[in-house]
Amino acid sequence: MEIKRTGYARKGSYSSLFPQIDGNAAYQRTIKKQVMYMDFDMSGFGGGEEASSGTTSGGGIEVGRWNTWSAGVSASMPLVNAQLWQSLKISDIDVELAVEKARSSKLEMVKQVKQAYFACLLAKEAFGVYKSVYENALANLEQTQRKYNAQKASDLDLARSKTSLANAIPNVFDAENSVVLSLWQLKAVMGVDLSEDIDVEGTLLDYDEELLGASVSMEQPNLSGNSSLRQLDIQAQQLAASIKAQKYASLPSLALSFSYSMNAMTNDFNFSAYRWSPYSYVGLSLQIPIFAGGKRANAVRQARVQA
Repeated sequence: MEIKRTGYARKGSYSSLFPQIDGNAAYQRTIKKQVMYMDFDMSGFGGGEEASSGTTSGGGIEVGRWNTWSAGVSASMPLVNAQLWQSLKISDIDVELAVEKARSSKLEMVKQVKQAYFACLLAKEAFGVYKSVYENALANLEQTQRKYNAQKASDLDLARSKTSLANAIPNVFDAENSVVLSLWQLKAVMGVDLSEDIDVEGTLLDYDEELLGASVSMEQPNLSGNSSLRQLDIQAQQLAASIKAQKYASLPSLALSFSYSMNAMTNDFNFSAYRWSPYSYVGLSLQIPIFAGGKRANAVRQARVQA
């Protein structure tokens, strides 16, 4: 699930490289028209009622119409943006970290299953030992009882044999309970229903060479596949990339923009008679960060503290 989440976040970051296209529409109702003043007398132009209706008492002319309609599309695309490129690198590192965490979870699950399996084998070995001790104590008691009946053993010998047998019985029950508990633990880590009857095969002697070889090996261990160390390395890369991204916020950025719109200005709502005028442009926008009240510098310091 985490891999999917970071994968979608990565795709969302890469989508910033493509043009962003938006549609827009607007309506404006003029409350008070603008007034235009000229440095020469306009009274001689136009004449009639139409001209006089647009002239104010102060000699100005009201311009514009009461209703303004506009609709169009706009598009923008980054051309040079160092901070955006660095954020894409951070997204790649996030995906790599999520994959490594998933790998670590699988390795941890295998480790837990192995530990539970060896715990079952150890519990069964211990149960076998304590059972043998109990059987020996029982045979010794029977033999001592026969000797005692034949007056060849003392009361102390008989009492010692009974005590040995009594001490062996609790150990057998404890060892048997340990076997049951270890099997429950194995079923829990494997996701098996606890009411399901399972058993393990093999003995510890089957793995003595493997376990002994791992404990006495004099070779330098290979830590390249250690998931914890790899996660730490990826996190270090992630923090370093975050610091760079905050630094790149102070660099200029260049973007390409385009817009196309249709506009109409009227005094009524007779849509069929509207005269629509097209307007379009394409241009480059250069943004140079100059001052932001120390925001960018503090963001860099914050990233360094996290590192």
